[in-house]
Amino acid sequence: MFFIGIFGISDRKKNLGDIEFKCTGCLNKKAKFIEVAMSFQLFFIPIFSWNKRHLVICDVCGSTYQLKESSVKAVISEKKAEYADVMTVIYENKVCPECGQPLYHTDYKYCPKCGKKL
Repeated sequence: MFFIGIFGISDRKKNLGDIEFKCTGCLNKKAKFIEVAMSFQLFFIPIFSWNKRHLVICDVCGSTYQLKESSVKAVISEKKAEYADVMTVIYENKVCPECGQPLYHTDYKYCPKCGKKL
């Protein structure tokens, strides 16, 4: 947050609820739907926002995906997102879908903790 006197600029996050989305990192099917924007404020009251982005964040591994703006209304109404709705993968954390062990190398064929085939 950056303030000069009574004016300021800050990041704003708005939780739009939980949705169904199959994560490519851990294959979990529950995620949070969030709107992130820059906001101009007067006395800590948002006046206007710009640079809006809609993100899907996996509940288990934290993988983050940015959605296409054309898909946002459908995702809000259906509470479900598909891979076709994703514009960019911002962060992807690979974990074992069985035990949740982080997979630091992408060439693993079996989980180093539980032994399940990946």
